[in-house]
Formats: sequence, structure tokens, C-alpha cells
Amino acid sequence: ALTFSLVACGSGSGSGESSAAADEQIVITYAHDAYAGGPEDAYAQQLQSNLNTASDGRITLDIYTAGDLGDGVAEIEQLQLGALDMVECGTSSVETIIPELGVFNIPFLLSGDLTESHEQINEEETFGYFEGLYDAQGLKLLDLESQGGTLWTCSKRFLKTPEDFNGIKMRVMDSPMLQAEFKSFGASPVTIAFSELYSGLQLGMADGQTNGWSTVAQNKFYEVQHYITVPGADNYMTNVVVNPEFWDSLSAEDQEIIIQAIYDTYDWYVDYIEGSEADARKVCEDYGCEVYELTDAEREVFKGLTGPIEEEFAKAIGADKAEEVLAIFK
Repeated sequence: ALTFSLVACGSGSGSGESSAAADEQIVITYAHDAYAGGPEDAYAQQLQSNLNTASDGRITLDIYTAGDLGDGVAEIEQLQLGALDMVECGTSSVETIIPELGVFNIPFLLSGDLTESHEQINEEETFGYFEGLYDAQGLKLLDLESQGGTLWTCSKRFLKTPEDFNGIKMRVMDSPMLQAEFKSFGASPVTIAFSELYSGLQLGMADGQTNGWSTVAQNKFYEVQHYITVPGADNYMTNVVVNPEFWDSLSAEDQEIIIQAIYDTYDWYVDYIEGSEADARKVCEDYGCEVYELTDAEREVFKGLTGPIEEEFAKAIGADKAEEVLAIFK
């Protein structure tokens, strides 16, 4: 579990008086980019509980969802304007203004373990690099978080090696980096709308697809995808971001309470994600699906094939920028 340090996070001392932390009521207008009742909402409710406990009820959240304010892009825009104090959303929602975040679309960049990957991206040099990029856009970054990875499912066989991908039509989203990823692994990428994915798999328009455990279970893809490979290849990345003026208005003590509550919430959320994934895995296995988890050695083979994906990243943001951000993870 991570613990908070004002010096390490570069937060400064805050502009509020230390004594204000003892009695000031703080209501944080908070938004996430999903709908009420989903995992992101569970995260928000737990953060609310942790803040309430740590501050003796002084610090609370006024929570808004995607259904209230729009998607993550809209929420980030409102955060920049000061209409919101804090946002938790996918880093993809910030890529339009901080394209360097596209690095997290490169597979095998981080550990497949959620706790380990959280420690990796919040290591001082790595976090400091991204913190500077957010600062330049009028945003204060508090945390970068991994929310779980995707599976490789297939109707024909496990996908343990690049050779296993040969001849496999793999449904992926219409993204140059995703297309490059599965081409580099040996598959033939195909694009199918998510609403048509089940029937596309059923009819053989695609042999495989990539989504997380919950998506596979909820959409019953396990009925048409017998083989499930757990690659530990990627992580859906989110960020917790605040408006800088709001942040600077807080005392150092309240800044510390808030960041530690975020770290504690993420520790709770890892258990929540792993429990949800275990439940979804059981649904798939009970139906008769077979599951295989890549070994570290097998992961290294695929990791060695990510050159074309890095090239697409460089095309998207420029070679110099790509070299700079990739160097952090080497």
C-alpha cells in the first residue's frame, strides 16, 4: 500500500491555515465517467467513506456520474473551468490534451499485478513526469491507477505464443495501436461493433476478442469462446485529478487526508476488482470454458514484439516525445 508524502508529491504546504483543518467543512464536487451502481461508483462511495472517517466527517463528496455530466472528456473540461473539484476517469479522456498518456496502450508496459503496477506508475520519477504534463494543462494529478486488464478469448485454441495467433481473426477496436498490437502478435485484426460482437463471434466473423472478465461474463461471450487466455498484457488506466485552485485552497493537513484516502480507496478497490473478476471467471468456468494464464517467460516473448506498437505511438505524438516517455519505462 502506498502512503502519502507532501514532499514526494510536490504538493507544497497548501494555502490554508493549519488550524482550519480542525473545523472547516469541505464539500468536494466529484465526478466519475461511468454510471451509478458500477465499479467506478463503488470506488467513489468508498472514497467518500474513507474521507468521512479520516476527517471526522469534515470532508465529504458531492458525487456526479456520467449520466449527470457527460463523459470523461466533458468532466475534465469542467474541472479545468472550476465547475468541478475532482474527477476520476479513464486516462483516455485526457489523451486529447496529454497525448503522452497513450503510452499506457502499449501492452506489457506494466506488471499484470494491480498493486505492483500502481507502485510502478507512482514511483517518484514516473509520477513526477506525468504530474508535470498535467500541471501544464491546468490540472493537478493526485493518482494514476490500474483498473484491471483484458483477456484474449478464442473459439479455436489458447493463445500462448505468437504462433497460436497465426490464422486467428481477432476482433479489436478501431484503434491504430490495437490493430498494430495484434498484427505484431500474428493475428488478423477485424473490426466489429460491440453491439454485434456476440453474433460476430457466433458466426465466425471473428475467432477471438479482447475484453475484461466482467465484460465476457455479462455479455455471455463464454458461450462462443471456449478458450480464455489471461495474458497480464495491459491495464485500463484511470487518473484522479483535481482543480489546482481548489487544491491550493486546502491546508496541508487536508491535502494529506485526501491523498491518503485515495491510496486507501485504491487498496480497497484492488480487492473489489479481484473479487468481481473471480466471480466472472467462475461463471465462465462453470459453463465449461478453459482458462490459461501466461507464464512470465511467455509474457517476455510477446513483450519483445511491441516495436510496431511503439512506432504507432510515435506517429501519434511525435518521435521525440515518444522517446522521452518510453525512456521512463525502460
